Amino acid sequence: MRNIANIFVVVVSAALLPSCRGNTPPIPTTPTISTSSTSGDIPPAKSGEPCPITPCDSDLQIVSMGLQDTEASASGEWLYEARVYLHERGGANVTVTNMQLQVAFGSNVLANSRVDRFVSIPANSTIDAAFAVACSLHVAVADLKADLTVDFRDAEGTPHSVSASFSGFGYWDY
Repeated sequence: MRNIANIFVVVVSAALLPSCRGNTPPIPTTPTISTSSTSGDIPPAKSGEPCPITPCDSDLQIVSMGLQDTEASASGEWLYEARVYLHERGGANVTVTNMQLQVAFGSNVLANSRVDRFVSIPANSTIDAAFAVACSLHVAVADLKADLTVDFRDAEGTPHSVSASFSGFGYWDY
């Protein structure tokens, strides 16, 4: 009985092997589009043509921002430390050219700060940047609102910007 099982496996395997040889379609070297379509400014591709190759788009995000009391300066202004976390998620290197921060208490603007610093952010990575903000009035950070704009250039040198607003500094989720 054991010999019959071995013979059956060999016969079935031998019968299947010829159907697997030479009848498989060739593996394409580039992806192809099977239907024509139009999306935005990209012209429609004809069936069977290679997919258009586009460079990665830079997608910089302001992930979070913190604002912390530090101390009064020698000139009497109150100093806050702003810490910004930026993440590039589009797959392209970017360079931050400047950051503009406006700190407000209610409708009163307490400080405008601009940092012209070139910071390179590799593709798909996160960095943090810290800088001081001087205000003439001391207000608890929990009562402040901050509007942040980050200007950057993508790998091709094209300028972009991203903005976000933050409030509720000093509160923790437990």
